[in-house]
Amino acid sequence: MVISKIEIQKKRKDRYNIHIDGIFRFGLDEGVVARFGLYEKMEIDQGLIDQIENEEVNAKAFNAAANFLKTRERSGKEIRDKLKTKEYSENIIEKVLEKLERLDIVNDRRFAEMFVRDRMKLKPKGKKVLQLELAQKGINRDIVDEVLNEMLGGDNELELAKRVLEKIEKKYSGLEGNVRRDKIIKYLLSKGFSYNIVEKVL
Repeated sequence: MVISKIEIQKKRKDRYNIHIDGIFRFGLDEGVVARFGLYEKMEIDQGLIDQIENEEVNAKAFNAAANFLKTRERSGKEIRDKLKTKEYSENIIEKVLEKLERLDIVNDRRFAEMFVRDRMKLKPKGKKVLQLELAQKGINRDIVDEVLNEMLGGDNELELAKRVLEKIEKKYSGLEGNVRRDKIIKYLLSKGFSYNIVEKVL
């Protein structure tokens, strides 16, 4: 078998149409074409074709992950779940994740730091809720503990709780003393602050 024609696709300049023995065989990512050094009149056998097709699937999965990352940082689990919805095999997903981590495109610790920083600015919450949310994102418990201790250690969580209290005080201002106190305690606990923190704030 011989590659009889290689042409750039009209709508996708980063992809090529490959013809073998005068018949269109497949479209390939430019990276795949380069990796295999494909050229017109190159002899090719079924074994090489199988390798090329497998590499093309890997490239598509990688590009799908890269597009998913364009809007914001993602955790490894979020990438895995996204690729599963596109029905890529576990083997391909693992390869994509390994490459993304090797290139430092996906970094769960950086993701956790970004996640906590955003929460602190936009939706302040205590350690307990953040632990749960990060666990749901697939972040390793050790990373979660390290990041939370660094970012919400010392008086940082207390200051965060004070900010939350300031925002809700007006909401409960019309209630009597004990009722108001109970409502505030319940609210702060629901936001993930420990009872110890809540007591200090009040």
